[in-house]
Amino acid sequence: MPKQRGSAQIREKAGAAPVFVHSSFRTGSTWFWSKLRADPTALAYGEFFHEQLATLKLADFDSLHPGSWESGHSATAPYFMEFLPLIRGASGVALYQASMALESFVPRGGSGGALSKAEKAYVAGLIAFAHRAERIPVLTCTRTLGRAGSLKRGFGGTHILLKRNLLHQWHSYAKQRRIGNPYFVRTVLTTIDRNAHDPFIGWMRGTLAARYGAHANLWLRDIGEDDLFAIFLGLHVYLMMQAFTVADLVVDINRLGRGDRLYRRRLEGTIAAATHVKVDLSDARETIEFPLQPIEDLARTQALTEAFVARAMMHAEDAQARRFGATLLAETWGAQEVFARHTSALYRLYQDKVVRVAEENAALKARAAEQKREIEALRLAGDEPKTVRKPAAKRARKPTNPSSRRIGIQSRSD
Repeated sequence: MPKQRGSAQIREKAGAAPVFVHSSFRTGSTWFWSKLRADPTALAYGEFFHEQLATLKLADFDSLHPGSWESGHSATAPYFMEFLPLIRGASGVALYQASMALESFVPRGGSGGALSKAEKAYVAGLIAFAHRAERIPVLTCTRTLGRAGSLKRGFGGTHILLKRNLLHQWHSYAKQRRIGNPYFVRTVLTTIDRNAHDPFIGWMRGTLAARYGAHANLWLRDIGEDDLFAIFLGLHVYLMMQAFTVADLVVDINRLGRGDRLYRRRLEGTIAAATHVKVDLSDARETIEFPLQPIEDLARTQALTEAFVARAMMHAEDAQARRFGATLLAETWGAQEVFARHTSALYRLYQDKVVRVAEENAALKARAAEQKREIEALRLAGDEPKTVRKPAAKRARKPTNPSSRRIGIQSRSD
């Protein structure tokens, strides 16, 4: 059993540079954060821009954990325990504002702009609290891709970018929507709607408004699944390229999950050397979930995606970032080809069942409409069907003696 590091060793890390982990949703980010959280020298804040922090109360902590929803997350302590000392009554975490979640996803000056004064004060407070506790401040979030550069310019430190195959990530979004949780799909559209001050995202918003209408709150209802996927890809290739330009280390979640031991050990060593935080990533597992529905028109979806990505490439900082974005897209279509090949038969069965159920429902509706018309015709002809009442059940006579009771029972059963 490894020895626990003592308080003297922890004090050596006091004042250490912060560690930032940037990712999107459903990328293994909660699992990765839990690995950093396990090191006693680190104070690892999970989802430090999460909108719930604005109203978080002491009574909420025990109910916010991986088992409280169909998360797919490994068991761990409640999500926001590190924020517990920072709660200020009913006002949530000190200095946090709900608008920091998605409305400030990209700084007002675009991805090259600065954080707002409120964001700076809030993040500085988290780092200072960790230093006072003589711990290494680790700040992880799925809402920082658009401001990774701003965070690095404002606070320095080591910046880690998590990368997951975008098809697998989208399948997780769509699976959550399939089981009644559209939150993750909504974040794509909300991010576009509220960050039109960014040049590329502003162009995307204009494109969506021209195609699907100006009312962004209706987009999820009006945009088809194929187009949603293309929009997701366009936005994420852009955001990942922006974060890539400032990342000190890119972590390939898929490669870890496939059990590449050499990669995993090298990565653990690199993280420890760069951040002084020790992690054990040996339990990484790759998962691929079923989406809401398969891509119906692959050629059209690819064409729409390419149009978004071509525009995103115009905003990439350098050739290396563009190559990274191109690799993300190539890996996505490669995974789509493999997924379609292995699930085509299953999807045919699924689609046959959907068609059969639809036909049965249509037949039932048609029969109900026909019966309604028949009843209406009878009513107009003065021969309206009367309700048939069931005869009231007769009360059985009480037997006069045991023998007659037995006879009565026998006679009823004959």
